Amino acid sequence: MSQARHENAQRLYSHIVRNPSWSLTEIKRSLALSQREFDVALEHLVALNLLVASGTAPSGWTALTPDSAVHATLTSALDKYLLALHDVSTTREAIESLVNDFRPLHCRISSEAQIEVLVGPLEVSSALEDAARHARYRVLSVHPGKPLPAPMLQEGLNRDALVLARGVEMRTIHLAATAAVPHVAEYLRQLAELGGQVRTAQLLPMRMIIIDHTLAFVPMPRPLRPADETISLVRLRGEVLVGILEEIFEHDWARSTAPLPPAPQDRKKPQTTAPGTSPLTARQREVLQMLAAGLTDEAISRKLGVSERTVGRHVAELITQLQAESRFQAGFNAARLGWLGEQSVD
Repeated sequence: MSQARHENAQRLYSHIVRNPSWSLTEIKRSLALSQREFDVALEHLVALNLLVASGTAPSGWTALTPDSAVHATLTSALDKYLLALHDVSTTREAIESLVNDFRPLHCRISSEAQIEVLVGPLEVSSALEDAARHARYRVLSVHPGKPLPAPMLQEGLNRDALVLARGVEMRTIHLAATAAVPHVAEYLRQLAELGGQVRTAQLLPMRMIIIDHTLAFVPMPRPLRPADETISLVRLRGEVLVGILEEIFEHDWARSTAPLPPAPQDRKKPQTTAPGTSPLTARQREVLQMLAAGLTDEAISRKLGVSERTVGRHVAELITQLQAESRFQAGFNAARLGWLGEQSVD
């Protein structure tokens, strides 16, 4: 309020206090105010609770003391606060009723939906390996962005080989520009030879891995901490969440038709003494099949009724025969050579 308006309100209040028998017309004439100035001053005093309407005073207003006005102002504010608090409480109850009582009637909410954050290369690798071991029907994946390092792709190829050897369907889409990178192109060619279905596209929305309709992995939308470059994934469980990602995948698959780069002529393959046949014994083949299924040495020993040391010896022999550096690479090489589906020699 301007200084002039404030002074007009003070003068009006003083006249009403000192001249309780005067009418508003007399007071306005004495103050020499315009109608607009008089109305503004009067409204201000009423807003401050310094004036209250009166049916007996000639002016129609009774002036309260400042202390009484303060009490009236606080009482009014408290009443408004309590009313607002009641409205908030009522609104909260209405929201709770909408969510708890009516939302389930409109849409199906899966109580099995789970979201977990995996942080660090070890945790991510372990989760992907566990998922690959338990895949039974199909594995779908989309890979946009920069190419993964060659060691990471080789580790993934080892898992893929074991999955495909169990007859699991595998479809993957890679960014066309990334698929042209030599070590990525080599990975995709080997994956296709193992039975994986591979396509490339010029544009892809997001990285994802989908397993058996109920499990999926997607990247974190943003780092957990600023400037944090730690590898992290989000693991999703539940048919509703995974079903949404499956729809996205199928849309991308239908639009992805670019061919793979041609295979080089000098690509090396693991050697075998008898191409097309497996030189394994019946026991070695049993161990290899269980190894490809993801069983541990302890589980294999229980199934075969032999010691873990014996199983370990068989695994070491298989790694040597398959020119592999690990048990997972041994399963990959065996799948490429077709040893997992052939009869063994005694």
